[in-house]
Amino acid sequence: ELKPVGEPAPRILEWTEKTIDSVIETLTQEQADETYKDIDLELNLPWNSPFVTGPLILRDQLQQRLSPLEKQLANLRRQQNTLIPIARLLPELLIDIFEFAMDAVHWLERDDVNLVLMVLMRISRDWTGLVFNTPCLWNRIFPVYSALKHVTVALVRSKASPLSVQFLTNRFSHIKPRQFLGAIKSHADRLKVLVLDLNSLESFEALNSLFAKVFQPRLETLRISLNVGGSVETSSEISFFKGPWHDALQNLHLHGVRLPPGGYGELRGLSSLQLTPGADQMMLNAAEILRALSNSPNLENLCIKSPTELGGGA
Repeated sequence: ELKPVGEPAPRILEWTEKTIDSVIETLTQEQADETYKDIDLELNLPWNSPFVTGPLILRDQLQQRLSPLEKQLANLRRQQNTLIPIARLLPELLIDIFEFAMDAVHWLERDDVNLVLMVLMRISRDWTGLVFNTPCLWNRIFPVYSALKHVTVALVRSKASPLSVQFLTNRFSHIKPRQFLGAIKSHADRLKVLVLDLNSLESFEALNSLFAKVFQPRLETLRISLNVGGSVETSSEISFFKGPWHDALQNLHLHGVRLPPGGYGELRGLSSLQLTPGADQMMLNAAEILRALSNSPNLENLCIKSPTELGGGA
């Protein structure tokens, strides 16, 4: 319970004057004469002069008197914050609002989800604890301006939540693609959404090597875009897309890359399929595509942009 403060300013002023008077009264005439004697032309006082130690003592005593007042003021501010309508929302409802906002931000290239969380944590002490201890708010990894340490923090704070990961190569990014892929490698079994926009064969080869031995039972959306010039006939084949990858996959969008021979025929249960092979890549096999379509009765979106005619027997 807070006690009324009253009028602290006159009381503190009166107490300060009395303290100064008491410090001066402790000086004998001999001490005062000695003090003035030690003052040189540059006004450098000796460290043990009462004119040096007195203000220090006064400062400490003032701080002791002000500390309880500062605590009472902080308590009053916290009580005032509880009167704000949004502060009266249940934590569960507030988390839903945050998640809705995060989903809206997640696919906007100009916004950085990780930095939005940092801003939310600066609003109040209650919001800091709520955001920091809610894993579902940290499972969207979309660095635009943030550093690699922000990605690492998000991966740790998300705990066991399924991950939605998006990395777009842009001039604002402080993270290299290989660094980013290395950071998410140990959490790859939690991937639910993986969106990668790469601009070099080196980055794409790093993707293949990092995920070559990873089991992906949760992956529902895979979107990979590779934008490089020249021939990419053999280097743009996804070598890690095997076995259980197909079990949960619902959305597959490939631009400038392709699955290995026979890979399209293993697709099943798709909701969306978009394929845009590179100009120098081998033609898509029509029989494999038709098999994937027949195994996907709930397909809602189909887009195939092939630079050449479909090959293979139908």
